[in-house]
Amino acid sequence: MTPLALSHIFYRGRMWNGYSAAEHTSRGAARNGIQHWSDRLVLRGVLVDLPAHHGVSSLDPGYAITADDLEEALSAQGCDLRPGDALLVRTGQTTERRGSRGDYAGGPAPGLSLHTAPWLYEWEIAAVATDTWGVEVRPNETDALQPLHLVALVHMGLAFGEMLGLDALAADCAADRRYEFMLAASPLPITGGCRNGRWPIPTGSGQRRSDGSSTSGPTVTRPSCSRTGPCPERAGSRTSGSTTSSMPLAPIAPATQWH
Repeated sequence: MTPLALSHIFYRGRMWNGYSAAEHTSRGAARNGIQHWSDRLVLRGVLVDLPAHHGVSSLDPGYAITADDLEEALSAQGCDLRPGDALLVRTGQTTERRGSRGDYAGGPAPGLSLHTAPWLYEWEIAAVATDTWGVEVRPNETDALQPLHLVALVHMGLAFGEMLGLDALAADCAADRRYEFMLAASPLPITGGCRNGRWPIPTGSGQRRSDGSSTSGPTVTRPSCSRTGPCPERAGSRTSGSTTSSMPLAPIAPATQWH
């Protein structure tokens, strides 16, 4: 995964971990540069395909994606969430704007609501990425510019990825009826950088034979965890807590690009 660096945005003159914004100059970021994400972001990914769930080609510009939206789509997909996951959210906007970008960069867009921040925190999500220009809904829900960025990057230290192409991945997941995969997407180790782009590699939906059937890959064994979820009392908690999960590792075509 190639996310935005934690030096990407500031709140009241501070970035993640309380470092001064003055440490980020035209020569680069002395603190929280993109190089600190390098070789660290190989993790379980989960795709949430919201247009498919709602039966539309794309969510409307300005649609604020709520925690309930995410929960309902995950349940319909039969997919769980676990601490440390990367959450990839497809809105369909990149597909809708391909060939006619218009105000794609900075204009009205579907995206995560600011009010998903507590939900992301409860589930201990490690990274969030979407196929939109700025991850969160635009116009923003408050007077602050990109308020979810301020909460997630400055105060939570969450990795964000923007402008992903998720169509191929979504099609593969739907064909295999499997929405989890291993995501390997370390950024280029550019010292002091605040963002960069490259092709993340999702693996895990299995390869399909010529007859359309899928093959299975090796089993991934994860460290044991006594927890059954970050918030077990929530109705419909989906975290399994198991230590071994069958996750095919056959590579699929790279479907995403990060900035």
